[in-house]
Amino acid sequence: MGIGAVLFTVGLGSVFFAGLLIALGSRLRSANAYFTIQSFLQLFVIFLSTVYYPITNGTPKILAAIFYGNPLTYAADTIRDAFAGTLGLGDLVSLGVLGGLAAVAFGAAAWGFRRLDLGPIQYGPRSAPGRPPGRPARSPATGSGGRPGSRSMCRRRTASPWHGS
Repeated sequence: MGIGAVLFTVGLGSVFFAGLLIALGSRLRSANAYFTIQSFLQLFVIFLSTVYYPITNGTPKILAAIFYGNPLTYAADTIRDAFAGTLGLGDLVSLGVLGGLAAVAFGAAAWGFRRLDLGPIQYGPRSAPGRPPGRPARSPATGSGGRPGSRSMCRRRTASPWHGS
């Protein structure tokens, strides 16, 4: 039962953090901003959880409150109890909290990802939003397929030192 609880907890934690970071990435427009915020969050999530030290009777109340506000605490406590062989009702509550947070993060990631405009990846190189895939829109700017007002995906090569002719 212990290894199953560990694998299940790792899976739920992975879904939570992946969903959280995908939702964050879908809102940011710069990779630099994403990696800066992700590193900042990772630092605080790890150090303000019970990964390195458990909550005991000697833990200050304010620090315990911060720990319980951190989703990684629930995963770390459940995994620690699974390895110690002391799984109990508190671990089921921890898994429930982690599962609920994972569902919310996954929903936020799905919502954020659906709002992204992926351009040709999403609609194909010759189709436009709201049109059937086989009927491309004609752009007055380029005279070729693509989204209205956008540049063509298949531009003609011009002579330049980088293209060799």
